[in-house]
Amino acid sequence: MNFTPLKGTQDVYGEQWYLRQWIATQILNVLKLYGFRQVQTPVLESRELMSILAGKDMTDQMYTLTDKSGRNLVIRSDITPALTRLFIQTGKSQPKPLRFNCFDRIYRYERPQEGRYREIYQINAELFGAKPPLADAELLAAFYECFAAIGLRDTTVVIGYRPLLACFLLINGTREDRVTEVIRLIDKRAKLSPGEFEAQLTSSGFPPEKRPELETLLSCRGTIAQTRDTILLLAATYPQLREYTTKLTNILSLLPAFGIADQCVVDLGLARGFQYYTGLIFEAINPNSTLSIGGGGRYDTLVQAFGGPPTPATGFSLGFDRITSLVAQTQRNRTFSPSIDYVVVSDDTEALRGRAIRLAQLLRSNGYIVDLDVVIGSCTSTCNHKS
Repeated sequence: MNFTPLKGTQDVYGEQWYLRQWIATQILNVLKLYGFRQVQTPVLESRELMSILAGKDMTDQMYTLTDKSGRNLVIRSDITPALTRLFIQTGKSQPKPLRFNCFDRIYRYERPQEGRYREIYQINAELFGAKPPLADAELLAAFYECFAAIGLRDTTVVIGYRPLLACFLLINGTREDRVTEVIRLIDKRAKLSPGEFEAQLTSSGFPPEKRPELETLLSCRGTIAQTRDTILLLAATYPQLREYTTKLTNILSLLPAFGIADQCVVDLGLARGFQYYTGLIFEAINPNSTLSIGGGGRYDTLVQAFGGPPTPATGFSLGFDRITSLVAQTQRNRTFSPSIDYVVVSDDTEALRGRAIRLAQLLRSNGYIVDLDVVIGSCTSTCNHKS
């Protein structure tokens, strides 16, 4: 019999468990300070619900099943749709905005590798009923503070704007029914060679003659000050983009007041995989990781797509497993598991065993961690040992 965990899953125990507990506590405390309230949703959801606006890549990664009643279900692959469903179910009579956060597991059938599992722990924060720019700027502040609270202050928040990218592709000759495909390709471009990206870009319908224009957009990456001129140039060159460049710059203008402007960079080529984003998008990168450690964005149409009223919404998720690996590197000289305060032992006599038990209980009632030597008592009662 094989006793190892299933592929893409892991056992968590010992020092690692206490490290993860510490990380979760710090992050959840940050979210509490920003007004988020913790909730929990079922691990099983409707396949139809989880597929709405998820995009092909995410849909292909879902664990699906049919129950005995013939219902099509999915093991939750994303927390945001589940929290959106919860908002529709419970939020009608509550004052807006509503702020939910959730620490739970999701499941995706993807190739396991360093930092990627099939059973994935995430912390989500979702804000329903608030419009940009202030809501987006505050969410970015909460996002960064989660990393700062666990010692990852060198994390950078990369900011993009999904509608700006989509509109740019349309202006430059991409068919409307293929915009999502091109955005998905741009999201994967770091994993492709330049030749592969060029070939797939052409096959996806983006006009080759417009490649220099696209390169201008994709190369717009830097601090808020460094990218300001390029954003203004795009707005002047393409009047159709002005609505989006204005909304983006309005959000960026608020970041200094939150004290996070220096931790943010703008990347107009940022795409992200989820199809439901309708505005600001962002992700967190750290110099000690090759993978994104968190991300999010605005999704103003998701509540309505699920059958609820038109509701602006924005949120993010944190890749808990990847974060844990990073914190383990930075905190390698620190111990997180609780230490024993007292060890209580006695000899193999009934009177002393009773005194030892009472002493251990007294210490525990005063908040001390006690290791009571139970071997002698167990051996006496079960082995009839005599000394």
